[in-house]
Amino acid sequence: MSQGGRVALQFALAHPNRVAGLILQGTPLADFLPPPRGEDHVPIAVYRELVREGRIAEMKQAWGGHALMRGVDSARLLAGYDGRDLLAPAGPAVPLAGFLGKIDAPALVVTGLSETSWLDLVADALAYGLPNARRARVPGGHLCNWSHPDPYNEIVARFAAATAA
Repeated sequence: MSQGGRVALQFALAHPNRVAGLILQGTPLADFLPPPRGEDHVPIAVYRELVREGRIAEMKQAWGGHALMRGVDSARLLAGYDGRDLLAPAGPAVPLAGFLGKIDAPALVVTGLSETSWLDLVADALAYGLPNARRARVPGGHLCNWSHPDPYNEIVARFAAATAA
């Protein structure tokens, strides 16, 4: 899901024989052009500074109003969030060029029907570039697994069953 998809892609590249399948939901790619802008841009540096200054409530309010939170109860979702991950060093970015064709594992590339336009475009590129990928859209936005768990879980379960077979 989201940034976790980058980790899954890195793992699949490093250990292809240990990956039976990938589910990539709203996964960003660092060097995908054009870069995110407008509602797609996530002002992580602003959120990080708010956390660094101990202004957690302000950070939660700002993050809760971002387009990625569309369609979910952001106050409930962020209730226990302390922002400490924003202070950790960022992991390496997965480059787009040269990796898509190297991952042979079956892949399900999912977005919500109301996903931000940049992440929807990235998902289309992933589905096109991964040799064994299938593209799916479910109700909801970036957090469609949270806002619409039943249709999301149904498509994931079908993919998992087909991959296990």
